[in-house]
Amino acid sequence: MDPRTHMAATDQTAIYPQAGTGQPLVLAYTALGLAGEAAEVLLDTRTNPAGVLAELGDVHWYFSRLHRELGLDPHATAEMAAPVGEELPAVEELVAAAGKVAEMVKKTIRDDAGQVTAARLEILTAELGRVWAAMAAIAAAHGSDLGQVAEANIAKLTDRARRGVLQGSGSNR
Repeated sequence: MDPRTHMAATDQTAIYPQAGTGQPLVLAYTALGLAGEAAEVLLDTRTNPAGVLAELGDVHWYFSRLHRELGLDPHATAEMAAPVGEELPAVEELVAAAGKVAEMVKKTIRDDAGQVTAARLEILTAELGRVWAAMAAIAAAHGSDLGQVAEANIAKLTDRARRGVLQGSGSNR
């Protein structure tokens, strides 16, 4: 599944308030989701390696939703992403980049009345590129790729939606 197809597929499971509007609440929600799921990947790397790809799928979902909310093309972000360097392992790079995205959204809300400036959009795009590269490296380290991760994520969420358990918490719903 390519990045644009995944982004379109997330529209079916985006049930948060004001989804698709790019409003400040939506930017905050998706940035917090990205950062939180990145932290879950880190925790699963340490305690539940078998769960890493499922959590990575959730990161991918928020990555796609942020692109939708910001009006960005996820394929373009993926193409410009540089491979993860040796400075930080991929999981740490993912958490750092997701945190930077959340920081830029916070500053957008605080300093720019919720309007994403061109300068912030440039930083957000670069950080989302780092997120993509880290996701790709993590998937590869677990014998997968982001297309497979995206397909599994959409299948999981579509099943939850069908069963009426999309909202809530916990992996086994």
